Amino acid sequence: MKLRHIIATAAFLSISMAASAQTIVGNDRDEHGCIGSAGYTYSTLKKECIQVFTQEIQLAQVSPNESYSRIGAVVFDSKMKKAEIFIAELNKSTLILTRKGKTDVWKGGEYELSRSANAYSLKKNGTEIYKTK
Repeated sequence: MKLRHIIATAAFLSISMAASAQTIVGNDRDEHGCIGSAGYTYSTLKKECIQVFTQEIQLAQVSPNESYSRIGAVVFDSKMKKAEIFIAELNKSTLILTRKGKTDVWKGGEYELSRSANAYSLKKNGTEIYKTK
């Protein structure tokens, strides 16, 4: 009887430990070591994990299709020659835009980021989709 009780207790503990190991919060690191559940994503330009919602340049969706508005962010390299865009609509996690000459315009594919009087505007195929908050 005592042996049965010990075996049942051991089985219960091993099942409990296995279940809890699968639900560890913060155990969702990506290939760069960024923890998605804590809001971190990898920045190619900064070469580190960042939280998009804490970045200095925040973007707000111009014409949301849903009942809520999405946010985005812009991160620049140290020389402001490249801009990394973080928005939900991208098929990949980020988009890198390149500055054209000495203008305040960064382009890449169908996207264009421009700056005017410290306000930023992100356009896709000529249509503004995000702007600074």
